[in-house]
Amino acid sequence: MTSEQQIYTPTLLWYQTKDYVVFNIELQQVSNLNINITEENISFYGISKSNLYQINFDLFENINKD
Repeated sequence: MTSEQQIYTPTLLWYQTKDYVVFNIELQQVSNLNINITEENISFYGISKSNLYQINFDLFENINKD
């Protein structure tokens, strides 16, 4: 990535229930995919159609990442 490359935020649909948090990131043909899930945060990085997409989503409460 060059310092001049723009970072886009993909469309994110999410919901949670008592037992689950569900994320749907709407991108096609993603390369260089990196998803990191911690108890407090979910982050996503990937390239689609030569565009860089990134999300850093802080959760309201801690989750069991497993």
